[in-house]
Amino acid sequence: MNSAELDTNVGLRWPAEWEPHEATWIAWPHNHATWPNKLEDVARFFTKLVRILSEVELVHVLAGGNQVVEDAARHLQGMGNVVLHDIVTNDAWIRDFGPTFVQRSDQQKLVAINWRYNAWGEKYRPFDSDQAAGARVAEFAVQSVCPNVVVEGGAIETNGAGLVLSTKSCLLNPNRNPNWIQRDIERVLLNHLGGRELIWLPKCNLANDDTDGHVDQLARFVDENKLVVASCRDSRHPDYEMLFDYSVVVNDRVAKSLTPPHIIELPVPHVTHFGKTLPASYCNFYFANEIVIVPTFGETQIDDLTLGIFADLLPNRNVIGLDCRDLLIGLGAVHCVTLPQCRVAGM
Repeated sequence: MNSAELDTNVGLRWPAEWEPHEATWIAWPHNHATWPNKLEDVARFFTKLVRILSEVELVHVLAGGNQVVEDAARHLQGMGNVVLHDIVTNDAWIRDFGPTFVQRSDQQKLVAINWRYNAWGEKYRPFDSDQAAGARVAEFAVQSVCPNVVVEGGAIETNGAGLVLSTKSCLLNPNRNPNWIQRDIERVLLNHLGGRELIWLPKCNLANDDTDGHVDQLARFVDENKLVVASCRDSRHPDYEMLFDYSVVVNDRVAKSLTPPHIIELPVPHVTHFGKTLPASYCNFYFANEIVIVPTFGETQIDDLTLGIFADLLPNRNVIGLDCRDLLIGLGAVHCVTLPQCRVAGM
Protein backbone atom coordinates (compact mmCIF):
# COMPACT_ATOMS: atom_id res chain seq x y z
CA MET A 1 0.00 0.00 0.00
CA ASN A 2 1.43 3.32 -1.07
CA SER A 3 0.30 6.79 -0.02
CA ALA A 4 1.61 10.14 -1.21
CA GLU A 5 1.88 11.94 2.10
CA LEU A 6 2.80 15.42 3.26
CA ASP A 7 6.45 16.00 4.01
CA THR A 8 5.37 17.27 7.45
CA ASN A 9 2.16 18.10 9.22
CA VAL A 10 3.68 20.90 11.34
CA GLY A 11 1.15 23.75 11.45
CA LEU A 12 -1.41 21.80 9.42
CA ARG A 13 -5.05 22.33 10.35
CA TRP A 14 -8.44 21.55 8.88
CA PRO A 15 -10.63 24.51 9.86
CA ALA A 16 -14.27 24.15 10.75
CA GLU A 17 -16.74 25.06 8.04
CA TRP A 18 -18.04 28.06 10.00
CA GLU A 19 -14.62 29.72 9.96
CA PRO A 20 -13.92 32.43 7.32
CA HIS A 21 -14.07 31.29 3.71
CA GLU A 22 -12.09 32.57 0.78
CA ALA A 23 -14.74 31.09 -1.55
CA THR A 24 -17.26 28.35 -2.19
CA TRP A 25 -16.97 25.96 -5.14
CA ILE A 26 -19.93 24.37 -6.90
CA ALA A 27 -20.35 22.27 -10.06
CA TRP A 28 -23.19 23.25 -12.40
CA PRO A 29 -25.85 20.49 -12.74
CA HIS A 30 -26.17 18.84 -16.15
CA ASN A 31 -26.66 15.10 -15.60
CA HIS A 32 -30.18 14.16 -16.72
CA ALA A 33 -29.84 10.68 -15.20
CA THR A 34 -29.44 12.21 -11.73
CA TRP A 35 -32.56 14.37 -11.99
CA PRO A 36 -34.89 12.83 -14.60
CA ASN A 37 -37.26 15.49 -16.00
CA LYS A 38 -36.13 17.85 -13.24
CA LEU A 39 -32.90 19.35 -14.51
CA GLU A 40 -34.31 22.82 -15.18
CA ASP A 41 -35.85 22.88 -11.69
CA VAL A 42 -32.49 21.88 -10.23
CA ALA A 43 -30.77 24.61 -12.26
CA ARG A 44 -33.14 27.12 -10.67
CA PHE A 45 -32.19 25.74 -7.26
CA PHE A 46 -28.50 26.25 -8.06
CA THR A 47 -29.27 29.79 -9.24
CA LYS A 48 -30.83 30.58 -5.85
CA LEU A 49 -27.92 28.94 -4.07
CA VAL A 50 -25.28 30.89 -5.99
CA ARG A 51 -27.18 34.15 -5.49
CA ILE A 52 -27.26 33.60 -1.71
CA LEU A 53 -23.59 32.63 -1.56
CA SER A 54 -22.36 35.41 -3.85
CA GLU A 55 -23.74 38.00 -1.45
CA VAL A 56 -21.28 36.89 1.24
CA GLU A 57 -18.30 35.36 -0.60
CA LEU A 58 -16.75 34.51 -3.96
CA VAL A 59 -18.36 31.58 -5.79
CA HIS A 60 -16.40 29.40 -8.23
CA VAL A 61 -18.61 27.45 -10.64
CA LEU A 62 -17.36 24.44 -12.61
CA ALA A 63 -19.13 24.49 -15.98
CA GLY A 64 -17.22 22.53 -18.61
CA GLY A 65 -18.23 22.20 -22.24
CA ASN A 66 -20.16 24.67 -24.40
CA GLN A 67 -23.67 23.56 -23.46
CA VAL A 68 -23.01 23.52 -19.71
CA VAL A 69 -21.18 26.87 -19.83
CA GLU A 70 -24.03 28.46 -21.76
CA ASP A 71 -26.64 27.10 -19.34
CA ALA A 72 -24.72 28.30 -16.28
CA ALA A 73 -24.04 31.71 -17.82
CA ARG A 74 -27.73 32.11 -18.72
CA HIS A 75 -28.92 31.35 -15.21
CA LEU A 76 -26.21 33.35 -13.45
CA GLN A 77 -26.25 36.35 -15.76
CA GLY A 78 -25.70 39.63 -13.97
CA MET A 79 -24.50 38.12 -10.69
CA GLY A 80 -21.35 39.59 -9.22
CA ASN A 81 -18.77 37.68 -7.21
CA VAL A 82 -19.14 34.60 -9.46
CA VAL A 83 -16.40 33.00 -11.59
CA LEU A 84 -17.11 30.30 -14.19
CA HIS A 85 -14.43 27.69 -14.90
CA ASP A 86 -14.34 25.52 -18.02
CA ILE A 87 -13.85 22.30 -16.07
CA VAL A 88 -15.82 19.24 -17.15
CA THR A 89 -17.64 17.12 -14.54
CA ASN A 90 -19.80 14.00 -14.59
CA ASP A 91 -22.15 15.37 -11.94
CA ALA A 92 -22.68 18.14 -9.40
CA TRP A 93 -21.67 16.48 -6.09
CA ILE A 94 -18.51 18.53 -5.63
CA ARG A 95 -18.40 17.95 -1.87
CA ASP A 96 -17.44 14.35 -2.55
CA PHE A 97 -15.12 14.62 -5.55
CA GLY A 98 -13.51 17.95 -4.64
CA PRO A 99 -10.42 18.36 -2.45
CA THR A 100 -10.37 19.18 1.24
CA PHE A 101 -8.72 22.58 1.76
CA VAL A 102 -6.58 22.85 4.89
CA GLN A 103 -4.38 25.57 6.38
CA ARG A 104 -0.65 25.32 6.82
CA SER A 105 -0.13 28.21 9.18
CA ASP A 106 3.62 27.77 9.68
CA GLN A 107 4.11 28.71 6.01
CA GLN A 108 0.83 30.63 5.53
CA LYS A 109 -0.13 28.23 2.76
CA LEU A 110 -3.39 26.80 1.51
CA VAL A 111 -3.04 23.05 1.01
CA ALA A 112 -5.50 20.92 -0.98
CA ILE A 113 -5.90 17.27 -0.01
CA ASN A 114 -6.98 15.68 -3.28
CA TRP A 115 -8.39 12.33 -2.18
CA ARG A 116 -9.14 9.52 -4.61
CA TYR A 117 -12.78 9.36 -5.73
CA ASN A 118 -14.71 6.40 -7.13
CA ALA A 119 -18.38 7.52 -7.06
CA TRP A 120 -19.34 5.95 -3.72
CA GLY A 121 -17.88 2.56 -4.46
CA GLU A 122 -18.25 2.66 -8.25
CA LYS A 123 -22.03 2.89 -8.00
CA TYR A 124 -22.25 5.34 -10.90
CA ARG A 125 -20.16 5.35 -14.06
CA PRO A 126 -18.43 7.20 -15.53
CA PHE A 127 -16.74 9.21 -12.78
CA ASP A 128 -13.39 9.99 -14.41
CA SER A 129 -14.28 13.63 -15.15
CA ASP A 130 -15.27 14.21 -11.52
CA GLN A 131 -11.99 12.73 -10.33
CA ALA A 132 -10.06 14.93 -12.78
CA ALA A 133 -12.10 17.99 -11.77
CA GLY A 134 -11.09 17.49 -8.14
CA ALA A 135 -7.46 17.64 -9.18
CA ARG A 136 -8.10 20.83 -11.17
CA VAL A 137 -9.73 22.52 -8.17
CA ALA A 138 -6.80 21.42 -6.00
CA GLU A 139 -4.47 23.43 -8.28
CA PHE A 140 -5.87 26.61 -6.75
CA ALA A 141 -3.99 25.82 -3.54
CA VAL A 142 -0.30 26.55 -3.10
CA GLN A 143 0.33 22.88 -2.41
CA SER A 144 -1.64 19.81 -3.48
CA VAL A 145 -1.28 16.36 -1.97
CA CYS A 146 -2.82 13.15 -3.33
CA PRO A 147 -3.18 10.37 -0.73
CA ASN A 148 -3.84 6.96 -2.22
CA VAL A 149 -7.09 6.52 -0.34
CA VAL A 150 -10.74 6.96 -1.34
CA VAL A 151 -12.41 9.64 0.80
CA GLU A 152 -15.53 11.63 0.00
CA GLY A 153 -15.91 15.05 1.57
CA GLY A 154 -19.34 14.13 2.92
CA ALA A 155 -17.78 11.21 4.80
CA ILE A 156 -15.67 13.38 7.13
CA GLU A 157 -16.50 16.17 9.59
CA THR A 158 -14.44 18.35 11.95
CA ASN A 159 -14.90 20.79 14.80
CA GLY A 160 -11.81 22.76 13.74
CA ALA A 161 -10.01 21.79 16.93
CA GLY A 162 -8.52 18.49 15.80
CA LEU A 163 -11.55 16.25 16.20
CA VAL A 164 -12.61 14.32 13.09
CA LEU A 165 -15.77 12.23 12.68
CA SER A 166 -16.44 9.53 10.12
CA THR A 167 -18.16 6.17 9.64
CA LYS A 168 -16.52 2.81 9.00
CA SER A 169 -19.35 1.94 6.63
CA CYS A 170 -17.87 4.45 4.16
CA LEU A 171 -14.11 4.61 4.53
CA LEU A 172 -13.55 0.97 5.53
CA ASN A 173 -16.02 -0.35 2.98
CA PRO A 174 -14.43 -2.82 0.52
CA ASN A 175 -16.01 -0.82 -2.31
CA ARG A 176 -13.74 2.12 -1.36
CA ASN A 177 -10.56 0.91 0.31
CA PRO A 178 -10.42 -2.91 0.20
CA ASN A 179 -6.74 -3.19 1.15
CA TRP A 180 -6.74 -0.75 4.05
CA ILE A 181 -7.12 -1.46 7.74
CA GLN A 182 -8.56 0.89 10.31
CA ARG A 183 -5.34 2.15 11.88
CA ASP A 184 -3.84 3.01 8.48
CA ILE A 185 -6.93 4.95 7.42
CA GLU A 186 -6.80 6.80 10.75
CA ARG A 187 -3.12 7.64 10.30
CA VAL A 188 -3.56 9.01 6.78
CA LEU A 189 -6.64 11.04 7.69
CA LEU A 190 -5.17 12.58 10.82
CA ASN A 191 -1.82 13.31 9.17
CA HIS A 192 -3.37 15.06 6.20
CA LEU A 193 -6.03 16.90 8.17
CA GLY A 194 -3.84 17.87 11.11
CA GLY A 195 -6.21 16.06 13.43
CA ARG A 196 -5.61 14.74 16.94
CA GLU A 197 -8.47 12.23 17.20
CA LEU A 198 -10.72 10.31 14.81
CA ILE A 199 -14.04 9.10 16.18
CA TRP A 200 -15.84 6.37 14.25
CA LEU A 201 -19.62 6.76 14.44
CA PRO A 202 -21.87 3.72 14.08
CA LYS A 203 -23.24 2.69 10.72
CA CYS A 204 -26.50 4.47 10.00
CA ASN A 205 -27.68 4.62 6.40
CA LEU A 206 -30.87 6.57 5.76
CA ALA A 207 -33.42 4.96 3.44
CA ASN A 208 -32.16 4.98 -0.16
CA ASP A 209 -29.00 6.89 0.75
CA ASP A 210 -26.41 5.70 -1.78
CA THR A 211 -23.40 6.93 0.23
CA ASP A 212 -23.22 3.97 2.66
CA GLY A 213 -23.73 6.36 5.57
CA HIS A 214 -22.10 9.74 5.05
CA VAL A 215 -21.55 11.57 8.31
CA ASP A 216 -22.91 14.82 6.84
CA GLN A 217 -26.34 13.18 6.87
CA LEU A 218 -26.02 12.10 10.49
CA ALA A 219 -23.92 14.34 12.74
CA ARG A 220 -22.43 17.81 12.23
CA PHE A 221 -20.65 20.34 14.42
CA VAL A 222 -22.05 23.85 14.78
CA ASP A 223 -19.25 25.00 17.04
CA GLU A 224 -16.22 23.43 18.69
CA ASN A 225 -18.26 21.66 21.38
CA LYS A 226 -21.77 21.49 19.91
CA LEU A 227 -22.91 18.64 17.67
CA VAL A 228 -26.29 18.27 15.97
CA VAL A 229 -27.42 14.70 15.38
CA ALA A 230 -30.19 13.25 13.19
CA SER A 231 -32.88 11.78 15.42
CA CYS A 232 -36.32 10.31 14.82
CA ARG A 233 -39.24 10.02 17.23
CA ASP A 234 -41.89 9.22 14.61
CA SER A 235 -42.56 5.48 14.59
CA ARG A 236 -44.12 5.80 11.10
CA HIS A 237 -40.80 6.88 9.58
CA PRO A 238 -38.93 4.04 7.80
CA ASP A 239 -35.71 5.03 9.60
CA TYR A 240 -37.32 5.17 13.04
CA GLU A 241 -35.80 2.03 14.54
CA MET A 242 -32.34 2.79 13.20
CA LEU A 243 -32.31 6.42 14.37
CA PHE A 244 -34.22 6.05 17.65
CA ASP A 245 -31.15 5.41 19.78
CA TYR A 246 -28.58 6.82 17.37
CA SER A 247 -28.12 10.12 19.21
CA VAL A 248 -27.54 8.21 22.47
CA VAL A 249 -24.77 6.15 20.86
CA VAL A 250 -23.21 9.26 19.31
CA ASN A 251 -23.34 11.00 22.67
CA ASP A 252 -21.49 8.10 24.29
CA ARG A 253 -18.73 8.17 21.68
CA VAL A 254 -18.32 11.92 21.18
CA ALA A 255 -19.21 13.62 24.47
CA LYS A 256 -15.99 12.63 26.24
CA SER A 257 -13.98 14.49 23.58
CA LEU A 258 -15.94 17.76 23.92
CA THR A 259 -15.50 20.28 26.72
CA PRO A 260 -18.24 20.79 27.72
CA PRO A 261 -20.28 18.43 25.52
CA HIS A 262 -23.49 19.71 23.97
CA ILE A 263 -25.38 17.37 21.63
CA ILE A 264 -28.62 18.52 20.03
CA GLU A 265 -31.11 16.32 18.24
CA LEU A 266 -32.47 17.37 14.84
CA PRO A 267 -35.71 15.81 13.60
CA VAL A 268 -35.71 13.81 10.38
CA PRO A 269 -38.45 14.60 7.85
CA HIS A 270 -40.18 11.95 5.77
CA VAL A 271 -39.92 12.99 2.11
CA THR A 272 -41.06 10.77 -0.74
CA HIS A 273 -40.94 10.95 -4.52
CA PHE A 274 -43.27 8.64 -6.48
CA GLY A 275 -43.59 6.52 -3.34
CA LYS A 276 -39.84 6.26 -2.73
CA THR A 277 -38.47 7.56 0.57
CA LEU A 278 -35.66 10.05 -0.04
CA PRO A 279 -32.67 10.51 2.33
CA ALA A 280 -33.72 13.90 3.69
CA SER A 281 -31.64 15.27 6.56
CA TYR A 282 -31.37 18.70 8.14
CA CYS A 283 -27.77 17.80 9.02
CA ASN A 284 -26.97 18.53 5.37
CA PHE A 285 -26.64 22.30 6.00
CA TYR A 286 -23.84 24.59 4.81
CA PHE A 287 -21.93 27.36 6.55
CA ALA A 288 -20.79 30.37 4.48
CA ASN A 289 -19.49 33.73 5.66
CA GLU A 290 -22.00 35.19 8.14
CA ILE A 291 -24.77 32.75 7.16
CA VAL A 292 -25.88 29.15 7.46
CA ILE A 293 -28.02 27.61 4.71
CA VAL A 294 -30.37 24.95 6.08
CA PRO A 295 -32.20 22.56 3.76
CA THR A 296 -35.99 22.55 3.96
CA PHE A 297 -38.26 19.88 2.56
CA GLY A 298 -41.77 21.30 2.28
CA GLU A 299 -42.94 20.06 5.67
CA THR A 300 -43.78 23.42 7.23
CA GLN A 301 -44.02 22.40 10.87
CA ILE A 302 -40.80 20.40 11.01
CA ASP A 303 -38.98 22.85 8.72
CA ASP A 304 -39.89 25.78 10.98
CA LEU A 305 -38.97 23.81 14.11
CA THR A 306 -35.53 23.03 12.67
CA LEU A 307 -34.88 26.60 11.49
CA GLY A 308 -35.72 27.73 15.02
CA ILE A 309 -33.18 25.28 16.47
CA PHE A 310 -30.49 26.70 14.20
CA ALA A 311 -31.47 30.28 15.06
CA ASP A 312 -31.09 29.48 18.76
CA LEU A 313 -27.75 27.71 18.24
CA LEU A 314 -26.30 30.39 15.94
CA PRO A 315 -27.64 33.78 17.10
CA ASN A 316 -24.89 35.68 15.26
CA ARG A 317 -25.63 34.14 11.85
CA ASN A 318 -28.37 34.67 9.34
CA VAL A 319 -30.21 31.34 9.11
CA ILE A 320 -31.51 30.83 5.56
CA GLY A 321 -33.88 28.01 4.71
CA LEU A 322 -33.53 26.70 1.15
CA ASP A 323 -36.07 24.31 -0.36
CA CYS A 324 -34.08 21.22 -1.41
CA ARG A 325 -36.89 18.97 -2.61
CA ASP A 326 -35.88 19.07 -6.27
CA LEU A 327 -32.21 18.61 -5.41
CA LEU A 328 -33.07 15.70 -3.09
CA ILE A 329 -34.39 13.65 -6.01
CA GLY A 330 -30.69 13.18 -6.85
CA LEU A 331 -30.21 11.92 -3.24
CA GLY A 332 -28.34 14.92 -1.83
CA ALA A 333 -28.91 18.36 -0.33
CA VAL A 334 -27.07 21.67 0.05
CA HIS A 335 -23.95 20.39 1.83
CA CYS A 336 -23.43 17.80 -0.90
CA VAL A 337 -23.17 20.45 -3.66
CA THR A 338 -20.93 22.97 -1.90
CA LEU A 339 -17.20 22.94 -1.22
CA PRO A 340 -15.61 25.56 1.06
CA GLN A 341 -12.21 27.05 0.36
CA CYS A 342 -10.86 28.27 3.67
CA ARG A 343 -8.73 31.36 4.14
CA VAL A 344 -5.02 30.96 4.74
CA ALA A 345 -4.19 30.86 8.45
CA GLY A 346 -2.96 34.16 9.81
CA MET A 347 -4.24 36.17 6.84
